[in-house]
Amino acid sequence: MTWQIDGSRARLTAGDLAGEFDLPNPIGGVIKFEVSGHAFNTGQFLAVRVPHRPQNDPPVETYIRGADLIVKYPPRHSDLVSHYVYYSALSEPSGLGLILSAQTSLLNSVPQTEVFSSFGPGELLVKLVDDEECKRVPDTVDYDQTRPPQFFLMRPASANISLVLFVHPQDFVAATVGPAPSVSYRVFPNSLEKGVIRRVLFRLSAVPRKGDDAAASALLEKAVQAAPPLAT
Repeated sequence: MTWQIDGSRARLTAGDLAGEFDLPNPIGGVIKFEVSGHAFNTGQFLAVRVPHRPQNDPPVETYIRGADLIVKYPPRHSDLVSHYVYYSALSEPSGLGLILSAQTSLLNSVPQTEVFSSFGPGELLVKLVDDEECKRVPDTVDYDQTRPPQFFLMRPASANISLVLFVHPQDFVAATVGPAPSVSYRVFPNSLEKGVIRRVLFRLSAVPRKGDDAAASALLEKAVQAAPPLAT
């Protein structure tokens, strides 16, 4: 079993990976996330926050395809932007993938969206473009395209794993690290017109603590080299 829909909840069980997603509440992200024997019970993972969309906006379509949970949300009243959310169960290493897709039926819309992840106690590090090593992230900091982060590393206080978080480099616009261990990516900053589909790809994977920076670099390189997703 990978994903199972139970009423308004979608539950994930795949090897050493488990989680739960509240279908009417995408801004909650994946909750009760467990990977490689460590349970993250206080965080939010790859939560989709769309401005001007009601918090509990029931999806118009939900289905499971292989290891993917696919959810379509109704057009936003302000500019008719609709979103598809694809959560994938990843293996080798275990983790979550997210493809977020936006489209509209109008000639001009603004699809700006935020993808937010928060973590429990631990150390958050970042690997910036042109930096040779990961560095600890200040409590609050903004990143933009002048010197973008390649990936973030979250080292939980009570586990021998690290979480690797990144957006595909071609999709990066801006990111903010909050006062708690959290990362917020801003995507889709430009106008969107009818007939155009925009997509962004995120990865959140667990790797062994030892050599986690090298493992993170390898995962990023693999994502960059992979063929673009065909999903809408």
